[in-house]
Amino acid sequence: MILIVEITWDHSLFIPNGSILIQLDDKFIFMGTSPAIDSLATSIYNILESGNDIQTVVLIGGGSVGFILAIQLEQSRIRVKLIKSNRDRCIFLADNLQDSLILHGDGTDLELLEEESAGDGRYSLYHRQ
Repeated sequence: MILIVEITWDHSLFIPNGSILIQLDDKFIFMGTSPAIDSLATSIYNILESGNDIQTVVLIGGGSVGFILAIQLEQSRIRVKLIKSNRDRCIFLADNLQDSLILHGDGTDLELLEEESAGDGRYSLYHRQ
């Protein structure tokens, strides 16, 4: 199961309810079970590989799925901004990802997301292991 837990449009954050229609250029934050997020990450990667013009992706969570997806996105020349709450994991990510921006913080903190322009990414992916 995957939920869209936030939608950003016109520089405003919204918590979706069942009546919101997804529009072109909306930005999302997803949350879900590990298998569902794995499947979503694979789908996003496949979209990116198909020649889509995506320039920036924000990943919230830098576990194994986030790390592997960040590597794949870097290889596709897509800018990655990754937010992780565990300091040691941030150091690992910074040491092992070449072009990604690693941010130490709480990916559920809306103030942090706004400060770091997380809603400016075309896709946002939240993954908690």
